[in-house]
Amino acid sequence: TGDHQHVKIKPKDTIILSSSVIPGNEKAVVGLIDNLMREGAEVFARMTEGIKKHGPVHVGGHGHQEDVGDLVALIKPKFYMPIHGEFHHLIYSAETAVQNGVATENVFVMDNGDVLELTSTKARRAERVPSGAVLVDGSGIGDVENVVLRDRLAMANEGIFMIVATVDRRNGQLISSPDIISRGFIYMKDNEELVGKARVEIRKVFEKRNTKEPLDWAKFKLRMRDEISDFLYKRTKRNPMVITVINEV
Repeated sequence: TGDHQHVKIKPKDTIILSSSVIPGNEKAVVGLIDNLMREGAEVFARMTEGIKKHGPVHVGGHGHQEDVGDLVALIKPKFYMPIHGEFHHLIYSAETAVQNGVATENVFVMDNGDVLELTSTKARRAERVPSGAVLVDGSGIGDVENVVLRDRLAMANEGIFMIVATVDRRNGQLISSPDIISRGFIYMKDNEELVGKARVEIRKVFEKRNTKEPLDWAKFKLRMRDEISDFLYKRTKRNPMVITVINEV
């Protein structure tokens, strides 16, 4: 990207990526190679071995299956817990340990959050513990809860559809047409028909309310959210975050 203070790529520079691509990073690595070649560099990597007919640029530092088997046979461990790699790597490592003399009941394939409790003579699975990434809000809020994270993702991907209804506090009836605010979902001037039909649906929700029951706006807002969400999805195939606000006057 040209951001480095001291290193600049010039035409005819040679770049060797002596590594293999960890699954999931393919897009980032290809983007890196593209940028290097835009600067005129010649790139040698594992993916170019067949194209440029050069030798291998990467040899893994991890032991192969035979190496793992030899090590297990040499050490003769009573318990075996493979670590590092994807889950299927752990399974293959465990199978290799069993093939080389470790009792099946003494081999533990653990996932993130699993706990192995050890004593001088025994090993057993204990209760799981919470694990995974923790998002910290840099504004001083601290850890961000999963529900907050889910809301942020929903707003980013689908937008917000807000309903503001003004009602008579005595009978719960609508006093005026509901106000609708859309952010990141639709441009309201270009979707007046949808907005108008949404207002009709909102009025229907009010009309279906059982007036003999005590006013429970919390429960009513949930019902309105669900019904308007269904209406919007049927019309747009999108799921914006629907927020309902009731103003009593």
